[in-house]
Amino acid sequence: MPMATSDTARRTTVVAATLTLLAACPEPARAQHRVPPASGIWQSADPSHALSAPARQRLFASLRRITGIEGFAFAADGRLEMGTFTPGHQGSSLARRILRDALASGNIFVLEDHSNSAAVNFGQIEGMEYINDATNQHDRVWWIRLDFADFLRIDAPLRVRATFDEGFTLLHELLHALGHHDTTNAGELGECETILNQAREEVGLPLRAEYFATLVRSPAFGVAAVRLRFLDPSGQKDQHERDLFFALSTLALSTSTASVHRRPE
Repeated sequence: MPMATSDTARRTTVVAATLTLLAACPEPARAQHRVPPASGIWQSADPSHALSAPARQRLFASLRRITGIEGFAFAADGRLEMGTFTPGHQGSSLARRILRDALASGNIFVLEDHSNSAAVNFGQIEGMEYINDATNQHDRVWWIRLDFADFLRIDAPLRVRATFDEGFTLLHELLHALGHHDTTNAGELGECETILNQAREEVGLPLRAEYFATLVRSPAFGVAAVRLRFLDPSGQKDQHERDLFFALSTLALSTSTASVHRRPE
């Protein structure tokens, strides 16, 4: 879906760094967000959205596999730390560049765990300008919401699950912050997934063939059964289609850019 981030600068004179989200936020009742003090990728300081230990393990394992970088961890203050890439190890150079470009952007990225949320399908990003007059802090903040439970409900071959997981979803959202867009047209892939397909190819994984998911069973109780199609060369001359099935919430709001969206009727 198209970018729909909120560009309105919001001022606060409160000493504690907080950010008031727009009423269109998927969780409008949670009005105050703590903003990290400096650029980088951080895990949420909000206990209700801090990444659980299993979520951290799955995210870091995915990023290691995709990038070839070891040593992913959150420091005591919540900032993401990562080691260096050792030449000769497998991993996508493009994926490493996406991570490093995000870190070099000077922006703040806050990762939030929204597992089992009806408002997030796999991943979602929302960007805002943050100004704190009391501390003279002025930053571009990106809230990246990941629903780790969604990835456990996927029905697909292991190679397809590996090409559509927590790490690739995080990279998708980071690409939005770096200025890349999803398609708005059925049958097209969009900038973000076109770039990620290059990373998938570098590590020998199936390629995403479509951005919009296709409805395969009518919605019931706000949930639709949908399919995403991938192409898997698997070392063969011909590309073989591989499908990924999952339940997609039809209640998810469209105020932020999401990594998966159902094809418009």
